[in-house]
Amino acid sequence: MMRNQTFGMGCALALVVYAILVIWRLESFSWIFELMLRSLVSILIFCVGIISGIKMLAKRKFRNATISFLFCLVPIAATMTSGRVFGQKMDETFIRADSVIVALNKYYSDSGNFPSSLEKLVPKYISSVPVTAMGVVSSHEFFYKKESIEYRLAFEATDGIYCRFTPGNDWLCDD
Repeated sequence: MMRNQTFGMGCALALVVYAILVIWRLESFSWIFELMLRSLVSILIFCVGIISGIKMLAKRKFRNATISFLFCLVPIAATMTSGRVFGQKMDETFIRADSVIVALNKYYSDSGNFPSSLEKLVPKYISSVPVTAMGVVSSHEFFYKKESIEYRLAFEATDGIYCRFTPGNDWLCDD
């Protein structure tokens, strides 16, 4: 009975750690630390699942062994989930940015130049300056810079990776 509780607590702890790692990735924290922590936790979860599964097989507890071996899939599932959520957040951020770009173009056609800040677009061209969809517990703002005859709109996709837009060019994201 005690071993089943320990195993259950281990499963719960692993899922909590992975939830934290998914949020960490989406919050644009240090990707090097996140990668090392994700790798360490993945290896740990995999080893615990395999060792537990082998022990359960030796005791002929096939149901528990199956659960243990399936537990090894948690790191793969968490990685796939965080990647899918990240992609959806990127798509939503581009949609929000498009509304800003449309407003900037309308402002330019009305005044002949671009505004000094995105706040100048409110309320005539957009109701409020949107934030990116990146992040889970915090909001991330768009970066805007007026240049001599054009502008640059950017956002941080993840730690150190920025996506930039200038008129005449499509979005360019660092790799």
